[in-house]
Amino acid sequence: MPKYNDFGHLPIPLVLKGKSKLQRGSGLSPRTYANRQNRVNHGNYMKRRTTGLSRFWKERAQRRIDQGLPQIKKWNSNSFRD
Repeated sequence: MPKYNDFGHLPIPLVLKGKSKLQRGSGLSPRTYANRQNRVNHGNYMKRRTTGLSRFWKERAQRRIDQGLPQIKKWNSNSFRD
């Protein structure tokens, strides 16, 4: 880790040893609080949205194949690791 902060204009804490102690925000946002109070509905909403998004990308990939376009590689989170 560098021993200097190249971002002097930003309030980034510089920690050389141990964990940094970031300031906490002013608490939960009203939306986060509501989502936590209604976990079942929020969980169902998130599941519907992610299922729809997954379906969209699968259909898009199939359209590309049907149109004879090159296939796009699937994203792999391990590809960004050293």
